[in-house]
Amino acid sequence: SYPELFYNHIELDKSQAEDYLKGLELDISENTKGICVVKYLGISLGGGKASQGKLKNYYPKNLRN
Repeated sequence: SYPELFYNHIELDKSQAEDYLKGLELDISENTKGICVVKYLGISLGGGKASQGKLKNYYPKNLRN
């Protein structure tokens, strides 16, 4: 809801955004660690936790496709 309050932001491409909305764990090339805002085309999709090149989905289960 308030992406400007978070230090970490991860921008996804189209296929990654689709996988994120399905609730899948993503491989990312960024060295970001911790809780972050997940974005597509500058629009916040939700939250996640980045660690060791992986992004774990914090998207609510009842909203996943």
